[in-house]
Amino acid sequence: MICFVLFLLLGDVLMFINTRFFVLLPWFLIYLFLLKGVYKTANCKALEAKDFLCTLLFTIVSAALLSFLNISMSLHTYAYLYLMSFISLLVYIDDIRFKSLM
Repeated sequence: MICFVLFLLLGDVLMFINTRFFVLLPWFLIYLFLLKGVYKTANCKALEAKDFLCTLLFTIVSAALLSFLNISMSLHTYAYLYLMSFISLLVYIDDIRFKSLM
């Protein structure tokens, strides 16, 4: 969660996104809660195909939410949204994976 907030702040400072993107924070928390049920088993794989698919699903739904709220987006904004979602979700998912190996 902190990683996602930091990427939102960095994107705002670098002017990739505007402050209206912070509406994604509640959606990100709900998505993390839903992902906890998907990633239950422990393994040592750092990346899986479902990581990319979960990130793509989050990005598509987030982009739909932003377009519903009439927030303009460009290709750079989509790419930054996918990047910050991928890194933030991967930090969370890997924490679940490797913590359950102990």
